Amino acid sequence: MRRGVRRLRERDGGVEIVGEAAGGGEAAELIRREKPDLAFFDVQMPGGDGCGALGKLEPARTPAVVFVTADDELGAGLRGECGRLPVETV
Repeated sequence: MRRGVRRLRERDGGVEIVGEAAGGGEAAELIRREKPDLAFFDVQMPGGDGCGALGKLEPARTPAVVFVTADDELGAGLRGECGRLPVETV
């Protein structure tokens, strides 16, 4: 899934990819270090889900987040809230 998302992001020359993480803990650390404006999270990741990874971040330093999943049921489960963050599904 990461390769497909990467290809979509690379189409826009104005997007700089600052890193990729294999799991939730690594993603949270990468966000703390790189301070991106936008983060793409898979709903299911090794080492915790996307909501769990976001919960490890300070609210003031949390970037805009796009959740990605190929599982319709998991995506529907994100409606409402992800911890302290409101979630909208498309």
